[in-house]
Amino acid sequence: MDAFGHVNNAMYFTYFEQVRIDWLGTLGAGHRLVLATVGCTFREAVVYPATLRVRLYAGRVGRSSLDTWYEILDADDGRLYTVGHGTIVWYDHEAGHAIPIPPDVRAVLP
Repeated sequence: MDAFGHVNNAMYFTYFEQVRIDWLGTLGAGHRLVLATVGCTFREAVVYPATLRVRLYAGRVGRSSLDTWYEILDADDGRLYTVGHGTIVWYDHEAGHAIPIPPDVRAVLP
């Protein structure tokens, strides 16, 4: 919450991160990922108390990247609070460059 009783804007990115981590875990995507871009359009403030539903959609699949889209909605009435987007990149941290999406992960992507 911020001083106005709203969910602080930074929290929306935490919600995106949590749903992304949970989803990637179900794919067995591992830990060789970096977030290349992330953005958000705030449509309406979330005011306490609220129960939220966060949705993630997989988008364009590249050689080493995956675009993602997010929605944050009111769990009770479906009101859309926020939409977001991001690009995940599979990355070799030791070598310092992007790597191809592993075949087993690519096989389950849309």
